[in-house]
Amino acid sequence: MNNTMNNFFTELNPFFVTGFADAEANFYIRISPKSLSKTGWTVEPTFSIRLHDKDLDALKLIQAYFGGIGTIVQDKKRNEAIFRVGSINEMGVIVKHFDAYPLITQKYSDFILFKQAFTLIKDKEHLASEGILKIANIKSSMNNKIEVADIAGIVPVKRPVLPVNAYLSINPYWISGFTAGDGCFSVSLLKSKAKLGETSWIRFILTQHNRDYNLMNSLLQYFGCGTLNKDSKATYLVVQKI
Repeated sequence: MNNTMNNFFTELNPFFVTGFADAEANFYIRISPKSLSKTGWTVEPTFSIRLHDKDLDALKLIQAYFGGIGTIVQDKKRNEAIFRVGSINEMGVIVKHFDAYPLITQKYSDFILFKQAFTLIKDKEHLASEGILKIANIKSSMNNKIEVADIAGIVPVKRPVLPVNAYLSINPYWISGFTAGDGCFSVSLLKSKAKLGETSWIRFILTQHNRDYNLMNSLLQYFGCGTLNKDSKATYLVVQKI
């Protein structure tokens, strides 16, 4: 990291971290067959953030914020860097942060389900078949589902609902973190009949799944400018007027 960046980001604001996680983080529970296990299954909870490897320094800052837990690995074939936390002892640090500084996208629901599964694992309930079924029920209600058809009797739990007041007062550090993950600043040069033959066009864009339309509308109100555009999957906050 260059000296300017190093001096500026001496310590990340916790709301920035949550905003960045709302944009880029993944809460994941893997349930895999394991013949040597008493239940026949193994359970692995994982928190991860995957970025282009040009943003490796950002992952190092996030890892430092969490006290150095987890690991950062690089996939040079895909030009990716991944910050991953999988240790049960270390996962408590992650859960504690998001309890104190809650997510405000629909990712909040995945975190609550993830926390429920983590609690079961921490209490060693995953060592019995009944506990594996409870975790499978939770997993089947999360966004990043996995195939658990071989576990009999799965009944998805009710998916938690984001509190209605979750984004009524959005923290500006959260917006900076979210923008660092999902924002786009672009400059385009277009042909023009003007004297120079070209004109410039600048845009700021934030993109989110349509399930977070209300959040995007709140961001529109926060900035007091721009427009909301929507297609079949995503909502776009676009600011392009000078």
